[in-house]
Amino acid sequence: MSTNIIFKPDQHEMSVDDVRAAVFAWEKDKAASGQKQIELRVEHIYSDGVYARVLHIPAGVELSGRIHLYENLNILSSGEMHVLTEKGMQHVKAGFHIVSAPGTKRIAKTITDCVWTTILKTDEKDPEKIEKLFTVNDEKEYLAFAGNLTIEGNKPCLS
Repeated sequence: MSTNIIFKPDQHEMSVDDVRAAVFAWEKDKAASGQKQIELRVEHIYSDGVYARVLHIPAGVELSGRIHLYENLNILSSGEMHVLTEKGMQHVKAGFHIVSAPGTKRIAKTITDCVWTTILKTDEKDPEKIEKLFTVNDEKEYLAFAGNLTIEGNKPCLS
């Protein structure tokens, strides 16, 4: 899949699974191109039962995230970007917010410097533990997790 194709505005409805598949195809294309990754500045903010991961993204950056295991809230508090959602590639500006369903994996391309915040419900204070509790990196891990929820019908305690 060409990176030019995925960043064209395409306002058709997509399932969370379709979005995730598109992002994986984009990541494969980017890896084959040999483009290097950059480190982004991240802030971690904690409140009683709430964790916010604040990501500072420079203009012109294309990026993808991990697969989220649980519903979470995302807010673009500064800047302008294209982001792949279940409504297709959307051009969004500061003030945009979206609730991401379990299984969500996003891709974005910043137009200006941006600040993107993901908000999670947890009492955990260690960012590495939070990442392991709330996200996975590949489809196999996600499907194993989702299958356990469906089969066992249980939900782990995140506190």
